[in-house]
Amino acid sequence: MRDYLLVVGLMTGNSLDGVDAVLTRFGSNGEIADLCSHSIAMPDDIRNNLIALRASVAHAQGVMNRAVKDFDRTHTASFDDVQGAYTELLARAVRELQEKAKDVLKGAGPIDLIGSHGQ
Repeated sequence: MRDYLLVVGLMTGNSLDGVDAVLTRFGSNGEIADLCSHSIAMPDDIRNNLIALRASVAHAQGVMNRAVKDFDRTHTASFDDVQGAYTELLARAVRELQEKAKDVLKGAGPIDLIGSHGQ
């Protein structure tokens, strides 16, 4: 049994300029060590759709079912399309981080958790 967890953290932030991913080891003794990081640029179409979705959420005063209906009615991409594209982008960031960190991960075991602050 390992005495640590391997965790990938994902963040896109308010600027929506890209996805930042970090692989961190959390030891049972309280030690925290960042092992590898990776960033990818946010594609313009995803950024623009997320900005429009934020505006729909603000207009709906945070009532998500109303925001989604408004977004779907007023945009060519549906909420599901935007959510799917965003999720695929995060998955790509994790895959590329894993590839970049393959030497670090060799023998370390699987990644235990993936956390994302979302949008």
